Amino acid sequence: FTVSISFVAILSLVADLGMNPLFTRLFAEAEEDVAAHKRDRRGVLLGSALALRILLSVLCALLLFVIAPLLYPTAMVNTMAILLISLIISSRMLIVRSVGEAVLRGRGKYYLAAWFALFDAIAFAILMVLAAYRHVHLDEVLWIYTLSNVPGFFMLAWSVWKWVRREKITVQVKLSSMVDMVKTSLPLALGTAFLTIHTQIDNLLLDKLSTPLEVSSYGATMRLSAAMAPFSLVFAAVTAPELTKLLRREDHSRAKQMTSISLRLLLVVGAAIALIVTSLSGMIVPLMLGGKYASASTLLIWTGWMLIPIFVATLLMDLSVAAGYTWFMTAFAGIAMVAVIIGDLILIPANGAVGAMASKLIAVTLGAGTMIWLSRNTGHLDSGRFASAFVRTGLATGVALGAFWTLRSWSLNETLSTLIMLAIYYLAIHFTRVLPMEEITSLVKRIRLPSDNTSA
Repeated sequence: FTVSISFVAILSLVADLGMNPLFTRLFAEAEEDVAAHKRDRRGVLLGSALALRILLSVLCALLLFVIAPLLYPTAMVNTMAILLISLIISSRMLIVRSVGEAVLRGRGKYYLAAWFALFDAIAFAILMVLAAYRHVHLDEVLWIYTLSNVPGFFMLAWSVWKWVRREKITVQVKLSSMVDMVKTSLPLALGTAFLTIHTQIDNLLLDKLSTPLEVSSYGATMRLSAAMAPFSLVFAAVTAPELTKLLRREDHSRAKQMTSISLRLLLVVGAAIALIVTSLSGMIVPLMLGGKYASASTLLIWTGWMLIPIFVATLLMDLSVAAGYTWFMTAFAGIAMVAVIIGDLILIPANGAVGAMASKLIAVTLGAGTMIWLSRNTGHLDSGRFASAFVRTGLATGVALGAFWTLRSWSLNETLSTLIMLAIYYLAIHFTRVLPMEEITSLVKRIRLPSDNTSA
C-alpha cells in the first residue's frame, strides 16, 4: 500500500509540474482584476489549466505502464494502476481536481474545498468500517482509497459549474495560455519534483534497504503525523491568495503584518502539538495503530517536533509563490531532497525507520532555515520579529517540558501532567507576548469572509 502510493505520487510529478500554487495566484490576480474592472481572464485560465492537467495525466498513465513493470512485479503494477483514477478525482494527488480547488482558493473560498474533502473522509471511513467485517485484499483497499474521493469531486465540479454560470464566464482553451503556464511553472515544477521525492523517497529506500516491518512502521507513523500537518496547509491556502491581493494593491505593510502573525501562530501551535505528542505518544500509538506498532512511539515523537519546521516552511513556500518568488520553493525542496537521500543512505541500513525519521527531521530543518534566510529581504517577512518569536517560543517550550518531566518524576498521572504542561506553556507564551490576542483578532479580520460570500 505504502510503496504503491509513493511510486504513483512520484510519477505524478509529470502531471503536477508545481502548478497548483501558480494556479491559485493566477486566479487570485484574475479576481482582483475583475473587481478593478479590467479584462476578465478567468475563463481562459480555467479552460487552459484543465486541458493541460488532463493531457499531462494521460502522459503520466502511459509512463506508469512503461516504467513500473521494470521495477515491480505484475501484481504491484496492477495496484498502482488503480491509483491512476486518483489523478482525476483526488484532492491528495493534486492534479485535475486541484484546478477547481485553485479557483476556490483564488476566490477566498477554500473552506468549500475543505468541506468537500470532509465528505470524502466520511465516505472513506464508512467504506473502511464496512470492509472491517470481511477480509479485503490490497487492491480492494486501494479501490476504497481511490473511490472515496468521488463525493467531493462531484461537489467541487458542481460548485465551479455554478460559479461559471453565475458569472457568465466563457470557458476557453488556449494553447498559448497552456504554454505560458508551463513556462512560468518551470521553477515550481523543479521544486515540486524535489519536494515529492523528499516526501516519498523514504518509503522506497526503506523497502530496498530495510525490512517490510520497518516500511509499515514508518508509513503508519507518518500517516498519524499527516493528521496534524493540514493545519499549516490550510493556513497557507487561506493566507496566500490574500497576500497576492495585498501585493497587487501594493499594500506592503499589511502584507508583512499578516505574514508575521501567521508565522508566529504556526510556531505556537506547532510547539503545542510537539509537546502533546511527546507526553502522550505511548498512549496515542497503541490507541490509533494497535499493539503491533507500540514500538513506533519514538517515531511519533520525532514527527511531532518535525512539524515546527514543516509548518514554517509550508507557509513561507506558499507565500513566496504568492509574492512571485517562485524559485524559493525550488531551493528549499532541493536542499531537503538531497539531505534526506544522503541521510537515508547512511542511516537506514543500520537503524531502519528510526534512521529514516532522523534523516527527515534534519532535512526539513535545513530546508526551513533556507526558506527563512531567502525570505529575509522580501517585502512580506519581518525576519527580526520572527527570530525573536522563535526564541521566546523555544523558552516557553523548555519551561513547559521541564515542568512535565518534574511532574512525571513525582508519578503524577500522564494526562493530568500533560494538561498542566500545556497550561504552563500558554501562560509563558502569553507573558512573553509571542502572540498577543489583538494580533490574532487582526489576522482573523484580515482573512475573514465577507458577509455576502455565503453561496458557492
